[in-house]
Amino acid sequence: MSLATNATLYRAVAKLLTSWGWPVEYAAGWETRTNGSAIRTPSAVTVHHTGGKATATSYLLNPRDRPQLKVLANMHITHDRRIKILAAGSTSHGGYTHEPCYQRVVQGTAPLDRDLVPGADSLTFSINTRTVGIEVDGAGGADEWDDWTIRAVVAVSAAWQIVTGWMKDGKAPRVGGHKEHTKRKPGDPYMSMGELRTRVAAVVASGKPYGPTEAPVIPPSTTEPGEAIDPEPTPEVPTVPIIPKTAEFTLGVSNCQSYDGDKSEKAWKARAAIIARQGWSVVCVVETTSAGRTTMLAELRRLTGHVWKTWTLGGKTVAVLWDDAIWSNPQGKRRATKMWSPFGHGGVCVPLQDRKTGLGVDVIAHHTPPGSVATDRQKDAAIAASAKLAKGWPCVLAGDFNQSTPKLSSWIRATRRVDTLDKAGTQPIDAAFIRGKIGAGESTVVDPGSLSDHKWLGVKLILGGSAL
Repeated sequence: MSLATNATLYRAVAKLLTSWGWPVEYAAGWETRTNGSAIRTPSAVTVHHTGGKATATSYLLNPRDRPQLKVLANMHITHDRRIKILAAGSTSHGGYTHEPCYQRVVQGTAPLDRDLVPGADSLTFSINTRTVGIEVDGAGGADEWDDWTIRAVVAVSAAWQIVTGWMKDGKAPRVGGHKEHTKRKPGDPYMSMGELRTRVAAVVASGKPYGPTEAPVIPPSTTEPGEAIDPEPTPEVPTVPIIPKTAEFTLGVSNCQSYDGDKSEKAWKARAAIIARQGWSVVCVVETTSAGRTTMLAELRRLTGHVWKTWTLGGKTVAVLWDDAIWSNPQGKRRATKMWSPFGHGGVCVPLQDRKTGLGVDVIAHHTPPGSVATDRQKDAAIAASAKLAKGWPCVLAGDFNQSTPKLSSWIRATRRVDTLDKAGTQPIDAAFIRGKIGAGESTVVDPGSLSDHKWLGVKLILGGSAL
């Protein structure tokens, strides 16, 4: 078989998923990308987790620590709620495996109530050339995937069954987990594969669209295996796709160095100018002064033409700034931790609501006290206290953590792990973390020069789901 044949299948799967309301993207060069192994038309789906909550697609396309593998997956379901097609050819996603388990998946005899249990790996048989390798962001454990992610895994697996015609009457869908093919990968993924196959079988049997939510979308037309799928709404009752409501915005993280830095009006105006140039609509700032924030808000209004507002931690140095033309503070209040030092270390949470979509997000600005005034235990307690300020909305927690790896096990690091402190060594102590129905896109590093001894960070965030 050829790469062109495989590419036709991937396009058909993508078209079906799109008609159901799923966001599908193609990685540049996907049509000809392969690990160099023999080209086969895939005969089943293999589901993996990436081993991390937010794995970069670029790593799957080019694993620099294992360059001989070339490409690690055919598809990637990401933490920021995207389905990406990476390669039409063979990929290094499974390695040598237990062939009898593969045969059960392909024959449609894999159980619907439990996982397959693999035996010893073959020394010659690999699923790399035989199955579609789907990597799904997740680090393992019962909560590794949220509802959207599980539905995405079900949708992609079902789309492959429908496009190829793999499922036959009375047979299980051709989908398995990496853990079912080799003993080397227990818990990959955590989800029960019997449950996954059951849910996929139900979607295929229903003949109905299966989107990111329970809302109906345009049903696909019936096609022969391998054909591209074009949606055909019922003429008598026209329908339109239900597109999940989202709000995209860019958040800034800025240590303004007011403790021992430039506190002049000119400096505060220059800091505001950086924020305006970056297009940030929400900024978590630390090391500010009351006078500095007043100057920044006035300058931001002059530069953007919009009113800007702020809530602070006790009138001290930690604050959330936001563009009032984009965001409202419907409750007219904030939540805050106690201050951990005379400088005002701690956290302040501002519930913000996107004026266009009504979607809400808790934005927490945080500053961990440094080692000069706090023990490691006190630092951990300060971070935990700020994290508890979130009250149900999707949440972003951002600022200067004075730790390279804060103890935030249920949060995803949304910004790049880069050195942000202008001192010797690598100290990625400034960051933004997210939790709930919020995804992260590209993050940037901004050098404010003499205006701070920290690098500033920006990150594109995608807020989704219903406002609470």
